[in-house]
Amino acid sequence: MLVNNAGIVRFAPIARRAGGLRQVIDINLTGTYLGMPRVVSSMRRRAAARLSIPPRRRRMIGQFGLGSYVASKWGVRG
Repeated sequence: MLVNNAGIVRFAPIARRAGGLRQVIDINLTGTYLGMPRVVSSMRRRAAARLSIPPRRRRMIGQFGLGSYVASKWGVRG
């Protein structure tokens, strides 16, 4: 089983957060995506394999200061 649950939050208005966007996207979105291929071959050998990406329903709407976080989590959801 793989539980993809890593994530960070950086609170700041979008106008001041542009430099931190890459860090949030790299950890929350890219890290989640890159973790999956590492376990796929072993999961294919097992009939009961599971991949879990816990939902963050509270943060799935735009909120002041959380633009990069919300964008990264919508990417994971997709």
